[in-house]
Amino acid sequence: MRIIYFGRKNSEADIEEIVFTSIIALFILMAIVQYLLTLPSIRETLCLDPFVHADRMPKEVFAYDSGRIGLVLKSRWVDSNVKVLVNGKEKVDFSKNKVEIEVNDGDVVEIDGSSVPYPVEVFIDSKSENVLNDCINLSVETSSDIKALLRVRLR
Repeated sequence: MRIIYFGRKNSEADIEEIVFTSIIALFILMAIVQYLLTLPSIRETLCLDPFVHADRMPKEVFAYDSGRIGLVLKSRWVDSNVKVLVNGKEKVDFSKNKVEIEVNDGDVVEIDGSSVPYPVEVFIDSKSENVLNDCINLSVETSSDIKALLRVRLR
């Protein structure tokens, strides 16, 4: 006795083979396209977005105003070895007894007295209206090290 499957068994095998082959082919095609996109000449010709090739901005641009903080050195004499650091970079030194610095939101203000052998005290005597911190008369004393004074918050 002979059983006829009406081609059902063969068609299921054919569909599985087609799906498997197409997945393997798509995987190989994706790998080739990704490799080609790593080549600069091909990537530039395929790139259609005009903003990708834009020039870099010359400096930081903030979407809000900056603030100002006035710092005073509590000492009888000025010392240019005492420096004010903003985010770890030297902003000004105390060649005058009072200095004013411009700050942005999130900036960390530090006093660098690492090149001064005696203790120095610096305090904040003024701030602009948009500085949220209650920092007037906030002071820090440093002796041969760097001390954090303030993390700035702006409106």
